Amino acid sequence: MNINYRKHVGMASVWAMVIAQVVAVSAYAADTDENHGQFSASDYKFAREAAAGGMFEVNLGNVAVGKASNTSVQQFGQHMVQDHGKAGQDLAQIATRKGATLPSELPAKKQREVDRLSKLSGPDFDKAYISCMVKAHKADEKAFKKASEDVQDPDLKAFATSTLTIVQSHLKMAEDLDASLKHQMSSNQ
Repeated sequence: MNINYRKHVGMASVWAMVIAQVVAVSAYAADTDENHGQFSASDYKFAREAAAGGMFEVNLGNVAVGKASNTSVQQFGQHMVQDHGKAGQDLAQIATRKGATLPSELPAKKQREVDRLSKLSGPDFDKAYISCMVKAHKADEKAFKKASEDVQDPDLKAFATSTLTIVQSHLKMAEDLDASLKHQMSSNQ
C-alpha cells in the first residue's frame, strides 16, 4: 500500500511539472507573438494599437475609393490610404529599429466593421463610412495626444506628435464631410 501511495504522489509530481512547462511554453509563445522589442509595455501597446488603427483606415479607404458615390468621400478615402499608409510605414520602420513586431492583420472587431461597410453601397455607404471615420479619428486624436505626452521612446513620441497633426486634419475633414452629407440628405427629402 505504501508503494502505491508513493507511485501516485510521484506521478502527480511529474504531471505538475509537465503542466508547469506547458504553461511556461504558452506564456513564452504569447510573448513572442507580441514582441515588444525595446519598447516599454505601454509604448508597445500604443504602437500596436496605432498600427491596427492605421491598417483599419487604409482598408476602409480602399473600400471607399471603390464604393463611394460621392466624389468627396472617394477623395477622403484616397487621403486615408495615402496618409495612413505612409504613417504605417513610418511606424513599422521605428518598430523594426527597436526590435518590436507589430500586427500584420486587423483585429477581428475592426475586420468585422470593414466587412459590414463593404456590403453597403451608394449614399448608405458614404454616410456610414464617414460616420465611422469621425468616430475613429476622435479616438485616434485622443490616443495620439496622450501618446505625444506619455510615450517614453523618443522616436515613438516624435511619431505620435507628428501624426497627431495629420489625425486632427483628417478629423476636421471627416466632420465637414459628415455635415455636408447630412445637409445633402435633408435637402433631398
